[in-house]
Order: sequence, then structure tokens, then C-alpha cells
Amino acid sequence: DGSQLSKVGEGLCNSALSKGMKITSSAIAGPNDIYVGGSFQTQVWNGEKHEFVKIFNIAHYNSINQVWLPLPVGQITCSWCIVTILALAWDSE
Repeated sequence: DGSQLSKVGEGLCNSALSKGMKITSSAIAGPNDIYVGGSFQTQVWNGEKHEFVKIFNIAHYNSINQVWLPLPVGQITCSWCIVTILALAWDSE
């Protein structure tokens, strides 16, 4: 109902890989999902697959499963440059 604020998920910034992590944009996608973008590399635990998953520059948090994951369509990364996501938008269609 918007009357209280709370922390969104644990674990996105907890790994040693997250030094210098910058989140520059976010998009709320319905009542259960949020996407964040920026310039970061991290890894999170995917309990469903029982493994660590690397995330580069865009992460998706699902409040039902309470887990951060990379986009299912692939990662946005570059081996010779710095990638920074400056804007995100959500379209439910």
C-alpha cells in the first residue's frame, strides 16, 4: 500500500566481486518484480539450481522467490570496455 519502505532482497552487493558497484537505474515491473541496472559484476546464489550465478550490469529481483538473477535472455557485458546501464523501462505488453 506504499505506507512503508523496506530493503529489496539480500545478496546483490555481498560478493567480493561487487567492489565499485554502481546502480544507476531501476524499473518496477508489476507488484513482484524490480530490475536494476548500472555498472557492476557480482554473483548470487540461485537456490533453485544450487549454484552461484554471475550477473553483469542488469539484475532482476523477484519478491516471490526472493532472489536476484540475471536476465533470462543473456548478459550485457564487454571484454574490452566498461558497460553502464543508464536507463531502464518496463512495458507489460
